[in-house]
Parts: sequence; structure tokens; C-alpha cells
Amino acid sequence: VWDILRKDAKKPIDERYVHNIKVTGHGGTLIFTFHPYLLGLVHEAVSLFINTTFKRAVGELKELEVAMWAPSVQRAVTIGRIYSDRADREQYKAMFDEFRYLVLNITGKPLLLKQLSKGGTLISFNVDLEIAQVLGCGDSFVDSNEPEFSGIPIGTPIEVFVQYFICGCYAHAKRGIASLRTYVTHDQFDRIRYFMYLKTKTEVEEFGTWIATLEAKEVKDWWAHKINNKWILPSLVPCLTKITPEDWAITQSTSNIGESQHQWTNRHTSIKLSLLEAILTAHKLDSQTADEIRNSSKTGVLRNNRNDSFHRMSRNIARTNAANHKACETKARNSAIGDLDEEIQALKQTQKENQEKLKAAKAQKAQMSGKGQASKSRAESNSSGRVASSSRRTKAARVLSGPYPSGKPETETTASTPTDTPLGGLELEMTLPMPTPTLGSVSMFMSEPDVLQHLPETGTVSKTMQHLHGSLLAPIDTNMAVDVPGAPFTAMAEPNLNAFNFDFNMSLLNGGLGGTNVSEPMLFLGARDLEPCTMIDGDPVYTTLTEHSGCDMALDMEYSEDVFNRFLDTYDLQ
Repeated sequence: VWDILRKDAKKPIDERYVHNIKVTGHGGTLIFTFHPYLLGLVHEAVSLFINTTFKRAVGELKELEVAMWAPSVQRAVTIGRIYSDRADREQYKAMFDEFRYLVLNITGKPLLLKQLSKGGTLISFNVDLEIAQVLGCGDSFVDSNEPEFSGIPIGTPIEVFVQYFICGCYAHAKRGIASLRTYVTHDQFDRIRYFMYLKTKTEVEEFGTWIATLEAKEVKDWWAHKINNKWILPSLVPCLTKITPEDWAITQSTSNIGESQHQWTNRHTSIKLSLLEAILTAHKLDSQTADEIRNSSKTGVLRNNRNDSFHRMSRNIARTNAANHKACETKARNSAIGDLDEEIQALKQTQKENQEKLKAAKAQKAQMSGKGQASKSRAESNSSGRVASSSRRTKAARVLSGPYPSGKPETETTASTPTDTPLGGLELEMTLPMPTPTLGSVSMFMSEPDVLQHLPETGTVSKTMQHLHGSLLAPIDTNMAVDVPGAPFTAMAEPNLNAFNFDFNMSLLNGGLGGTNVSEPMLFLGARDLEPCTMIDGDPVYTTLTEHSGCDMALDMEYSEDVFNRFLDTYDLQ
């Protein structure tokens, strides 16, 4: 780079690109590269954007791109590039001092601010709220102040002085607010992020008082930062700035021009370049840009003839309106969804309460009708040793599975009309006649497609357990099936059960001979952690695995009495 500087120094000033390499008094380094023709456009600029770009050059020296909007050719232009290895106040003052000197030396005209000096044309520097850059800029331009013209007294503090020509970027200001979203409510956040649009000083004071009432320390610290740096609020809130309202109206509210030039340069020159590569590729790009602008100025043919202020403002308004419309729709949709969620939760709670009331009412009804009381006849036995029962369900099961024919052909008893859904989720206990005295325990855990089997004790098993509707639900080892006279059934309710338990315990003395005390064999089917499954005629059933000891209920199913009656009618049971 030093070699390029020495070579450029021998050329006419309007052909140079690397104009100076400066070592500052506090050890910093600055490299100034400008295309002379592009730098001449600075005198028609309303605002200048000097922002750091970090992608192009690797190493200690970072690139600062000096961009502007050129109204004569209706396009954004990068008029210069400065490379710096520091970002403190002294470094920025040295940078602006040399920048002003080079503008005067190359263009023959000084760079003057409209608010400070006679003949000044530049209204503002648009910044991304970097404190060191703003204060360094003020330190540099303070000597250009003409008190008799500007009305700014000599010795005015820099933080007040810069309020005459510094405009902050709204986009960068809102990025700092985004982190506060988690500490406040939605309405409070909306009020905070639109503080730039406060119209009077009184409203600003009221806003500050309101911030002090909030509990979040992060929000209070955010506002304190704006108050302590006295130039920040005037650079964002129009009612506080010292720039005239007419000039403020034509300045940019964001640094988008500078940011877009970063992307434009990266696209044409690549990124992650060495310092020398970054300077050489930028020189080539800046020379091409200068040629385009020269040709546009001579021929009147613009690179984009719809890029003037009117068209850009129209497109910007259209984008803003579309974004606001979409935000309103999203807010309304989210509000409606929230209301529905609350309604669903309320209905679920009501449903739960109703289920509890229904359960309590059924229990009370059963108690009042005597269903839960033990019958004296249960202690009596008939000639076969069988204990009588007053349970309607038990009687129905004994009609189904008793040892004596019911008077109907077996085919008529076992045949049934299949339904679309299996009778899943059943918890059944059923009396079974056994041909021989048997003591057995069978435990089956079914999972699709495997069937794991365990026989802890000797047992007598035979045939196949079928679905209640008379069809096989899943393949089951015939050696693990129990013969059930009457209406056959299956041990598996749904093919997708994770596990299904089947316990078979019985004790039958002397083969059920007359006069011998017989303890009824019991069959228990249960399901653990079942999903709700459709039973008969689409009625949902929710099952749980419960303890059964000594019961002889034929069917223990959690659905309404009406559904149970239809079940009895379907299979012609009493």
C-alpha cells in the first residue's frame, strides 16, 4: 500500500486513488482512498453516511465506507473508503480532520455544514449511534463554527454542539429496544419502541416519568443511557433536535443508504480480502462507477430512471402500508386464537367437572338402588355349589358362558353382526367352566407384531381366543388361548397397543362334582394406558387398569348404561 501511495503521489491529483497513510499521535493508522471524481459529488450531498463494514478486509484495519445519495444521477454512491485500526474518539477526530483536508485539496472547496458556516451545503451526518464517532466528528467540525452566523456560542459543549448536524438511525435505535421485549408487556413495549415519534418536550418528559415507574431495571438503564448521552435523543426525536424542521424533513431516518452500499460493494469485490486486495478491487469498482456517472451526466440516460425521490418515497410508503396491514392481520389472528384457546380450556374444565358430577351421581344412584350392597343370597349355594348373584351383568355372562345350554343353538349364540371397530379397552371378568381341576397363571404381553409369553405355573389352555364379533383380530399362538364356551372374545383390543395384560387364575375342586364347594374361575382382561377407542355405535370408552379381587361381574366397561343395553341386545343376551 505504501508503494501504491508513492506511485500515486507522482500522478496528477485527479488520477490518484490512495491519497494518504496517516499515523496518528496516539498510535493509530489511517489509510485514505478516494476516486477524485466521486469525491467531487460530496458538495451536492444532503447527508453523509460513514459506517464501518467488517466483511471485506481481514486484519486490524477495518474499512469505513463514505456513502451519499447523489440527486443529480438518482443513485447511492460510495465516494470514498477509509481504513482504520482503531475506533476511539481521538482516532475519529483525526479521520474527520484529514477527510476535510482532502476534500478541500482535491475538489478545491471546503466541506461545510449548513448550520455552522456560510455557504455550507451539508445538512447532517447520519450515524448508527456510535458515541466515539459522533464526539470525534464534533471535535473536528467545532473549528468551522461561525458564531455570528450559526448563533452557537464558542465553548458550547460538544454533546450540545453535535445536535445541530447529527441524525441517528431509527433502525439501529430499534435494535437496542428489541432486547427489552421480555421485560415489559406488549402494550408497554409498543410505547417504548415508538418513543422517536413523541411530538413535544412535555411528552418526552412524561415518557421519562413513565419509564421510572416500570419495575424492569433493564428498561430503566436503557433510558438512562439516552439521558446521559445528551445528543442521542435530539438525534432521534424531532422536537428535541436543533436542526431546522425543514432540513430535518429531507434527511434520512435510517442509515440504509450506507448499509446498502456495503452489500453492493461486497457483491462486486468479494469479502475476506487482504488489505491490498481490498484496496485494488475497490479502486476498480470505483473507477467503473465514476465512468457510469460521467456518461449519465453527459447523455442524460440514468442507470435507473425510476429512482428519484418521488418514486422511492412512493415505494417506501407502499411497503410500509403493506407491512402495517400484515401486522394488523397477524395481531387480530393471534388475538382470536388466544380467545379460542381460553374458551377451549374453559370447556375442558367444565367437561371435567361434569364428568366428576356424573360419576358421583351414578355412584349415588347405585347406592340408592342397592347395587353396591351385598346380597344375602350370595352366601347361599345351589345344588351345584354355585353362588347366586343379583348382578344383571353377571347373570348375562352366565347365560353366555354357563355350563348348561340356553336353549339356543351354539351357532346362534356365537354368531354376531360384526361392527367396524373392535371392542377395545374392555376390562372383563367372566366365570369359566373348566373340564379338569386346574391351577394356572398365564401372563401375556402383546405388542405388534410380537407376542411374548410367560407360563409361571402349569395351566390348561386350548383353542383360539377370538374377537367378540367372531373374527380374529390378530394372530395369537393357539397354545396360549383359552376355550370360552358361548360368545368368544379376544384378549387384544387394538392392534397398536403397547402392552396388554391377561391374567387367568382359577381353582376348581373335584371337577365341579355335585355337592363340592367350587371357587369360581375368573378371567380378567385389562389394558394399561390405553388411548380412547371407539366401542359400540361410535361411543368412546376410556379404560384404566384396576384391581379386581373376588369380583364376579361379567363386564366392567366405562360407558353408559344405554350402550351396555345395546350390547346385550346385539348379542341377544338377557
